[in-house]
Amino acid sequence: MKADVKSAAVLVATLAIGVVLGMVGQGMLTRQRTQQVSELRRPPGFVEHMERVIDPSDAQRDTVRALLTAVATRNEAVMQSARGALKGGLDSLQVALAPLLDEGQRERLGRMSRLPDPFQPPPPPPPDGRGGAGAGQRPPDGRPPGGPPRGGPPPKGAPRDGGPPGSPPPADGRESAPAAARSPNGVDR
Repeated sequence: MKADVKSAAVLVATLAIGVVLGMVGQGMLTRQRTQQVSELRRPPGFVEHMERVIDPSDAQRDTVRALLTAVATRNEAVMQSARGALKGGLDSLQVALAPLLDEGQRERLGRMSRLPDPFQPPPPPPPDGRGGAGAGQRPPDGRPPGGPPRGGPPPKGAPRDGGPPGSPPPADGRESAPAAARSPNGVDR
């Protein structure tokens, strides 16, 4: 009987750990996806994303960026107008509902209207870089915090061919992964 109890305890513990890890993983994925969507709503995020998708040549870069920036600015103006119209409609609804609702209902409705606007981008992290909204998240270009600037030297560490740090690249001059297996930012897939 003792072996059965131990087996059941191990099974329950494994299930509990799996549930906790699943919840944590889902929360992280949801937060990351929400941040990606909010970054695309802002003009710089849209422009950077579209530049990564298009991958313009050096000769095209300035013209493409000017066009993307103009569209991003126009899109932001449309969104601001829509946000204002939505807010005005919700304010009118609250005024029209007020005489029909009891005190508790009006209080709940007022509390809901004081929630942060879901259409606005999240606030930036505090200047010290710790805590707050966006803590521990990557910058808009997807690099890890504190990494080298885009186009800068690679980070120190083991080379892509798996050799020890500081070892020369393979003698035949080949790269460790074919170019097709790399994403546009040069990271192996």
